[in-house]
Amino acid sequence: MISKDIDRLKYTFYKGNKINQNDIKALNGFIEYVNQEKERQLNNYQLFAKLFVNTLKNDLLRNDYDYQTITSSLQSVLKIDFDVQLDSLLMDISQHELKKDIDSLSEEDLLKNFKYPKFDTEQMKDRIIEIIQNYIEDED
Repeated sequence: MISKDIDRLKYTFYKGNKINQNDIKALNGFIEYVNQEKERQLNNYQLFAKLFVNTLKNDLLRNDYDYQTITSSLQSVLKIDFDVQLDSLLMDISQHELKKDIDSLSEEDLLKNFKYPKFDTEQMKDRIIEIIQNYIEDED
């Protein structure tokens, strides 16, 4: 719908036509879209703020309230690209599963049933992204 509104306004401005009721309707549609986007962004910022505060609180409790070190660490984490973070998480999960298998299976079972990574990393990545998107949509 927004693309129709923009096309309508472009047509009127390019042609130098006098503004009519359809143009006003298109402008109102555009304004409504911008307001919805601002609201969605605000919700996303609030989600980030909630996670940040929770992480800060947990890190403070675990690290004897060493505020300076923790905030510096969080700033470093925020500079890391999302895909790098996600790949690191998937690698950690795979290594954890590997360690569990090594610790719990006999050598014979390991040789027969060894599979690494245990899970399809692309499917895991897609699922994690889907979970994140669901959280964002639930907040909208």
